[in-house]
Amino acid sequence: MAKPKRRSNKKKEDLKQKVEEEIASLNERVEEEAPARGYAPPLTQTVAFRALPISEVTLRGLEGAKPAFTVMTAIQNACIPHALAGRDILGAARTGR
Repeated sequence: MAKPKRRSNKKKEDLKQKVEEEIASLNERVEEEAPARGYAPPLTQTVAFRALPISEVTLRGLEGAKPAFTVMTAIQNACIPHALAGRDILGAARTGR
């Protein structure tokens, strides 16, 4: 049985650096884009998940799901930006469709 190919140390280091850079960039965006404490957007506002400071891997997972998740619900739009900023959240929303 053939052994799986291993990434070279250089490739591992490059990937690690790329991930660290993405995390640093996302952390900067979270700080810059975090809404004021207590802010809730209008319920009619629609926002795509792509607008959030979340990783490309996460976005691909959301968009690749069946059905795809591309636009946030009102409760997600109100809560996720606060959660990304490390804040506690208390929310209520109707469930089901």
